[in-house]
Amino acid sequence: MVQTLGLPAAGGGVTTPKIMAGESASRLSHLFCRNEQGRRPVFGGAEKFQTDPHWKDLLLFYEPFHGDNRRQHRSSPPDRMDRAGSESY
Repeated sequence: MVQTLGLPAAGGGVTTPKIMAGESASRLSHLFCRNEQGRRPVFGGAEKFQTDPHWKDLLLFYEPFHGDNRRQHRSSPPDRMDRAGSESY
């Protein structure tokens, strides 16, 4: 039995979780790809990242954990570490 999910934003149609996951992945990845004007939507109006030859091909990804000691940064949600600071998974 294939589970289906409703799509209220798409006129009330239905789809499978696999198709919905594929659509979500496609939409997310397109944020980082250049559009017809050669601009990346992820950078918005930040001209330095859109046009500067030293920055335009660099994609920024932020790690929620410190690279040396694996402690969680304050700005990230506390769902992957317990209150004592040790990993909970």
